[in-house]
Amino acid sequence: MSEKLSIKSIAKEMGVSVTTVSFILNGKGPQMRISQSLTEQVKDFVRKKGYKQNQIAKSLATGKTMTIGLLVENISDVFFSEIAYYIGKLALKHGYKVIYGSTENDPEVTRGLLTFFQSRMVDGLIIAPPPGLQTEITELVEQNYPLVLFDRYYPELECNYVISDNYESTSRAIRYLISQGKKNIAFITTLSDQQQMLDRLNAYSDSINASGLDSMIKRVTYADEQDYLEVELKDFFSSNPQLDAVFFATHYLTLAGLKIIKDLDLKVPQQLAIASFDDLPVFDVVQQPISAIRQPVKQMCLHLMQTLLGLMNKKNDEQQAIKTLKVPSEFIIREGVDSYSAGVIR
Repeated sequence: MSEKLSIKSIAKEMGVSVTTVSFILNGKGPQMRISQSLTEQVKDFVRKKGYKQNQIAKSLATGKTMTIGLLVENISDVFFSEIAYYIGKLALKHGYKVIYGSTENDPEVTRGLLTFFQSRMVDGLIIAPPPGLQTEITELVEQNYPLVLFDRYYPELECNYVISDNYESTSRAIRYLISQGKKNIAFITTLSDQQQMLDRLNAYSDSINASGLDSMIKRVTYADEQDYLEVELKDFFSSNPQLDAVFFATHYLTLAGLKIIKDLDLKVPQQLAIASFDDLPVFDVVQQPISAIRQPVKQMCLHLMQTLLGLMNKKNDEQQAIKTLKVPSEFIIREGVDSYSAGVIR
């Protein structure tokens, strides 16, 4: 049986020290002043022999596993799956791999995943935190654990986060509907106290109050039982025939609402204008014109990775300022919110 290729056997065959080979394979050749010529010889030899470095041994040597933990609410959701896709691509570009997990918006599930990720010694975490996780996030921050929140945040906690401009973009959309002569604008959201949902709700309330209109808010219990959600929405629309516009606070509420609007045979946009937080590709092809806030997913992911890389690569005694980024969204106006307008408002 041939000898298993190892750092020791590589060093022996090339006539150099084990330490030299280790430094080169761990990317520390320039730092240790190892010549470029020798570095290339070792790398070429390794490539030809098909040597695969033991990641556990490398982690012990470098203190890094080159992995990142990404916790989202639901990996199958179109928004979170897009986030996961771009984070995976950006991580790979920097030599990292990503371990994914779905929190189901449940703090107990999230705690279990955090324990698992920490047992795997991931180098950093990107988290869309569910309600009730402030204590765990605070502990991670106090431990200087490389961590960035996204999509939602805790206002009372000093922590790195990247979010879209929930309040500003929702205000923009509501003001646009008002400018088109809409007088009875409903806001449909979930029974959630997560900050991003509260920001959208507050934006609606402030815009409506500033215009002297009556607010019409419907907060629904979002659950896996789609039938229950549809019953709530159908009752709301049936009880409010005066509605001339509706803003849905999430894309999944929009999809549920579209079914009810169709069942009730409401004409869009003649009777009812529709706007949504979060844009979906299907909105470009459905019969009903749906204007939507398009979140800047690519830009958010770039900022997330830049922030996390900075945290993971800083020295232990290095102080780094908290970064809180709010990335502007676009309001996509599709023809039919009024009879003549189409375009983008930023």
